[in-house]
Amino acid sequence: YFASNPVIPVTVFNEPFVYVIQQFGTMFGCLWIVLQLFPVWATDQETMDVSMLQKHVHEKKIRKKRMIWRLPGKKSGPPKVWLGIESGTGSQQKTRRMEWRHQLRCGEKLHEAGIPYAFVVGMPIGEGRDLWSTDQGEKATPDEVEAANELRLESETYGDMHLVPIPDTYMELQGKTFALLEYGYNLGALYVAKTDDDVCLEPDALLQGLENYETNRSDGDALYGGYAYFKGSENIQMRGRNSEATPYFSGPGYILSRNLVQAIVKDDESNSILWAPYGSFDEDADTGRWVDYARTHHGISVIFLKMPRMLRISAHNQPLNLSLWDS
Repeated sequence: YFASNPVIPVTVFNEPFVYVIQQFGTMFGCLWIVLQLFPVWATDQETMDVSMLQKHVHEKKIRKKRMIWRLPGKKSGPPKVWLGIESGTGSQQKTRRMEWRHQLRCGEKLHEAGIPYAFVVGMPIGEGRDLWSTDQGEKATPDEVEAANELRLESETYGDMHLVPIPDTYMELQGKTFALLEYGYNLGALYVAKTDDDVCLEPDALLQGLENYETNRSDGDALYGGYAYFKGSENIQMRGRNSEATPYFSGPGYILSRNLVQAIVKDDESNSILWAPYGSFDEDADTGRWVDYARTHHGISVIFLKMPRMLRISAHNQPLNLSLWDS
């Protein structure tokens, strides 16, 4: 205004002052436009399809959750340790997984330590299901459908589950453990760890144990470590088919080096899968037998490493009690 008014000389105001006046005018003009358009924009947002918004939020949560065990920011290279957490399809196992994630926050410490993980779960099998049935066209029961839908939703929500095409029964624990080791091996992990879903892995203690092992190991050595070591003779039920006692680490938590996992899932695949002549339905004791087979048939020098601090608490906030296992 002052710059164009013939009554007031332009020379009264220097050039910078004119520039400031012009800039203020531009800002006030933009503000007026925004205030005029905002009610229209708000109305449009209120009429947005709610289902689409919920889908967007859900997908965003999925991407965020998947970051927990896929370790974003690690551009390339296999993980040093991969953890498989054996779990099941029942409501009790789901409760444990939710406690593991939210109450105990076990995954956060693993993420900070650079250890990816996944819950390993089989296919839901309803009570009374005839696994030997050959009827064509037989359908899943309502309970099996409900369990499958819940597992799928959980897997898509959290992104921390590895589902295996194995009936989720106690009889198939060896198969699930084999699938766990094989998956970790295929990821390229240098070490594959296994725990149950009612315990938390303590990464600091685990990595310290691995550091001690790597410092003192010799070329060709293999690691078999775990929370609780058993000679295999403590309980007659844990002996093999021929009453043979084989050392093993109890099921709550153990870890194997890559060369040992390779022997189990690749070199000795037929021996590991066809365990009936020597094994039992106890996956931890059978893992010990797999290790012993690799040691005796391939001449692998196996280092048994006791790691009593690798598991910190159970999923029910109680101290670990060895009487719960192998009693």
